[in-house]
Amino acid sequence: MTAPRARNTYGEGEVDRLISELVAAVGLDANDDLIRRMIVTALDMDASEVARLDLKIASQSMVEMLNGYQVFSQDPHRAKVTVFGSARTKPEAADYRLAIEFGRAMAAMEWMVISGAGPGIMHAAIEGAGVENTYGVNIVLPFEQRASDIIDGDHAQHSAVDIRDRDCQEVVARHEVLGQALASLQLTALPESDL
Repeated sequence: MTAPRARNTYGEGEVDRLISELVAAVGLDANDDLIRRMIVTALDMDASEVARLDLKIASQSMVEMLNGYQVFSQDPHRAKVTVFGSARTKPEAADYRLAIEFGRAMAAMEWMVISGAGPGIMHAAIEGAGVENTYGVNIVLPFEQRASDIIDGDHAQHSAVDIRDRDCQEVVARHEVLGQALASLQLTALPESDL
């Protein structure tokens, strides 16, 4: 089976005319062909009777891609590093102190530090790098943590993915094992020569 090819037309005259009018109404530019493709693909998904949950995931993916572009385009020329780690790591733990040092070292090299904006290792990395050198990408779960106090409310540095929607919660529940595995990752000390 070959990969599906994107189409710029839906194949029904009236629908294609309406798509052309819609694209023209927001201004013609060099990306119109790609915008048409995205619209046609969305209509094809509906015509293919893609399940509602899958449509929600596809729709939310586009929203999150746009949000990511808008957030990360603020610093297009700065390298970025992502810190994963346990939200349950206490400030007195060696890993916590290591995450502070790592964040500080990355900021000194003018790198932006991206974390889940939560407590524990994520908070430590933010603390080390400084909020001005940090992006916090936090998910919003019902009855769960919010962004770490160090970054909460700073919308320039904090982006939240809200998954309170009931169907999306089902997806999260199905992937709980993956979430637990990601949360258990720990920072590994790097020799200073590697920093």
